[in-house]
Amino acid sequence: MEMEDDSLLLLPPAEDAPVSHMLQCNEYGDNNNVVDTDDVSSAKGTRKRERLTLGQKRQVVDLAASNQFTHRELAEKFQVGRTTITNICKNTELIRHETDSADMVKKKRKTTKCTYDLKVLDEALHKWRMESKVSSPETKMTGAALQGKAMQLAHMMLSDPHARLPDK
Repeated sequence: MEMEDDSLLLLPPAEDAPVSHMLQCNEYGDNNNVVDTDDVSSAKGTRKRERLTLGQKRQVVDLAASNQFTHRELAEKFQVGRTTITNICKNTELIRHETDSADMVKKKRKTTKCTYDLKVLDEALHKWRMESKVSSPETKMTGAALQGKAMQLAHMMLSDPHARLPDK
């Protein structure tokens, strides 16, 4: 009859400490250098990414303007990074303008990134690029060439906004 070796089983006997206690102690039974499972989310770099609504950004702006709280205190209150609070405070006027508008009721979120309205320039540059590709396919189009043509087209638009852009 063959005897099984149960020394590899790691289950604690019934009279030993519960498993949750074993997770917090090292093999010697002390609690030194043990990470509490409740504190894992607060460790550096593991904070859940939080995106503030426009209303919350307005609260941050108003509280920062009142000088009652530091940026660090606001970051802890809204559960975001200190740099995020600093960036929000840099865009104070834009955030106030967006929250004062009537669209605030309709939209929960609004990005505050800058947009550009150069559709005419983009289309003219694209048309020029496609025509250049067809007329001379062996010619390599570099970023500098595109940038130069874009600047040329932009100057033409600025000098006479009602003039029709050239085909080439």
